[in-house]
Amino acid sequence: MAFENRIEQIIPEIFGNNSATEIPNLVSFEKIDFGWENEVFSLTVTNGETKKFILKLYVGANGLEKFQKEFVVFNKLAQIDFTVPRVLYAESDKTEFGAPFMIMDKIPGKTIWQHMLERPRDEWQRFIDQFCNSLALLHQLDYRQFLTPIDDFSEVNTNEFVKRELNKFRKLVISFDKQEFWPAILWLDERQATISSIPPVLTHGDYNGSNVIVSEINGQCYLIDWGNAEVADPRRDLSWMLLLMSNQTLLPIERNIFLESYQLALGEQLKDVDYFYVMAMTKRLLIASIALTAGGSSVGLREDVAISIKKSAKHLLRIHNELVDHTQICLPNFVSLIS
Repeated sequence: MAFENRIEQIIPEIFGNNSATEIPNLVSFEKIDFGWENEVFSLTVTNGETKKFILKLYVGANGLEKFQKEFVVFNKLAQIDFTVPRVLYAESDKTEFGAPFMIMDKIPGKTIWQHMLERPRDEWQRFIDQFCNSLALLHQLDYRQFLTPIDDFSEVNTNEFVKRELNKFRKLVISFDKQEFWPAILWLDERQATISSIPPVLTHGDYNGSNVIVSEINGQCYLIDWGNAEVADPRRDLSWMLLLMSNQTLLPIERNIFLESYQLALGEQLKDVDYFYVMAMTKRLLIASIALTAGGSSVGLREDVAISIKKSAKHLLRIHNELVDHTQICLPNFVSLIS
């Protein structure tokens, strides 16, 4: 009820229109089941006409950091007409919501995943190409316009980025006593010096089929959920995308299909993708393991995320099996935990 009361207080300020004949009125306020990280709500407001919006709560230990990142990225991308939702209102204080929040336009349309689930397999390729082309377009932007004093938005080369990621893994393993992940970190550490270096780009940080909406108005892809954005090596995004898109149980697709589509759109072949793929697998499994034992908020996820993680058991076990194939490293405690 506190949520709705607060929204009713601010909607006249946000959605008011001097020419409107009606006072803005909140018609509905509904929670959406959306991923592991954030709490997302759908708002329906009337003001002479009915409009739909999204309210996003930035929960977890690093919720404020994600809020700040997304706010910066949305505004800078909007300035260059990159396809992201328009932000209407934002509060960094926790207030009645218990976390920073942002209100933005709800893009009318369906996600890439939804489009593919509704169609036969022989129609998937055009959506795969559209999806990968959007990622390539993002990576072709001049990253220097996104450099800010905010952590992770400073200029960094490949070696510095990899070191930063591995240090994050080490801190998590030590803090949450996840000793069985040391061999995977050592595997990455031993091969780090051989990785080719390429210029940084603005990376999304969670590029997958649920975070790309195809507008039913103009057919363009709108990218949402930028709380993990960084200026970093583009293979950060590419490997994460390959991991999530090729290990879904509902839409099993060979990862090379996505890799080839992305590289075609980018206009070049990237080296050492497998190294970053192992890094992405390690991160996915480590975060899931900690969330199951220490609670989602300890790693910046929803507190109740364990339910979603358990529902994703097949997906996570597929990733674990791939990790074994790539590195011969097995995580028996994780397998027992997720099973």
